[in-house]
Amino acid sequence: MNRNYKILWLTFLVSNFGDWLRKLALPLLVFEKTGSPFHMATLYGISFLPWILFSLVGGILADKFKKVYIISICHLISLVILSLLIISFKNDNVLLLLIYILTFLLSSTEPLVHPAFQSLLPQIVTDNQLSKANSGIQLIDNTLNLIGPMISGSVLLLINPAKVLWVNALTFLIASVLILCIKTPENTLVNISKKESLSKTISIGLHYVKNDKIILSGAILFFGTNFAIHIFQANLVYYITDVLGYTSFHYGLILSIAGVGAILGAILAPELIKKFRYGKILSISTMLAGLSTMLLSINTNYIYMGVFLGLSNMFGNINAITYFTLRQKVVKKEMLGRVVSITRMISFASIPLGAYLGGILVSHNLTIISILILAGTIRFLAGGFSYFSPLTKSKNY
Repeated sequence: MNRNYKILWLTFLVSNFGDWLRKLALPLLVFEKTGSPFHMATLYGISFLPWILFSLVGGILADKFKKVYIISICHLISLVILSLLIISFKNDNVLLLLIYILTFLLSSTEPLVHPAFQSLLPQIVTDNQLSKANSGIQLIDNTLNLIGPMISGSVLLLINPAKVLWVNALTFLIASVLILCIKTPENTLVNISKKESLSKTISIGLHYVKNDKIILSGAILFFGTNFAIHIFQANLVYYITDVLGYTSFHYGLILSIAGVGAILGAILAPELIKKFRYGKILSISTMLAGLSTMLLSINTNYIYMGVFLGLSNMFGNINAITYFTLRQKVVKKEMLGRVVSITRMISFASIPLGAYLGGILVSHNLTIISILILAGTIRFLAGGFSYFSPLTKSKNY
């Protein structure tokens, strides 16, 4: 891999490490201040709302401006917002509305960064390197899934969660500088006319996705998958630390064990892509992920939970790498930013719904075991839909 890819890889590593600290620290901080699992789940759901509202804007920006500038500026904005969020926790009586608003604003930079990041990758590697490049990026995420929670959990036993969030703020600053070291050709920018209205630009992207049944089927598959995942994911911290009585260290250990499965998925994905069609990989791995989720309901031992979360993560990671590679190969480069944002918006639209439903089910005393079975069933059915969709029926992919 070339110099540009290595810089992108390092930038992703730095920013994602900081994000891992926040993923553990922020929910614990909210629970510490409110004592309410519902607020934890609601905060989790709010963090995904910007994907629905701003994904299209992110796609247009990615197709119109230099992608490294977009990513750098968004990281700096995140630094400022996170600093305000940390300060807001200093009062004993936390204003939840303010926490919700700042969390929403902090999450609003993510749908702007993602299309730029995904459409930057094909500019700095060849088509033949895409599956390996996507796998390398996912391996960062997966390795952090393995060691990040354990490190973060240990740190949180010693340091106040609010102080841990300052480390995340520092990673935003470092990542914003690193990404600017990537050099891309000027001719990679798309000529979107300044006179072209925002609605027309969006309409062109929507029309493209609507007519590409393979890409659209994949987005619908991930809509169902994300809905299923986040029905129980939003309550995972509450379930492990409050219901089962495990410490934050045990919670981190469970996620670390689960990270091994995700790493295996990232390693296996490029090899599977070489041997099987994209559609078959996506549908079968989704159904197997659903079965793994259902099996989580059988035992509450933290090692067992980590293993089956790992299996679910493994199949989920194979899903992500396969779809990202397929999308980068079949979509025109001048449309990739908008297509990435639109498909992401479709797939993420179900996340706040799933998180909110999960919070409601828990507040009405439905057991986590029942929620796991429900989530696994929905995910299995999503894979079944994919098996009979254009995504799998296509002879080319």
